[in-house]
Amino acid sequence: MTDVSLFRLYALRAGYLLIAVGLAATMWPIVINHSPQRPLMNSVVGSLLTAISVLAAVGIRYPLQIRPR
Repeated sequence: MTDVSLFRLYALRAGYLLIAVGLAATMWPIVINHSPQRPLMNSVVGSLLTAISVLAAVGIRYPLQIRPR
């Protein structure tokens, strides 16, 4: 693994935390309480953003392994 400074490691974790909390607060209630009248594309976007929030939560624990290369 590459040598990363402690500041950058915590900056990655802070970014992942911001994404995870922000998307979880806005998208999880929409996905859990979905409506059958909701358009298909809105449901797809909601599901994708919810999956990104889960991946960001994993990134808090493993910031270097999940970052883009």
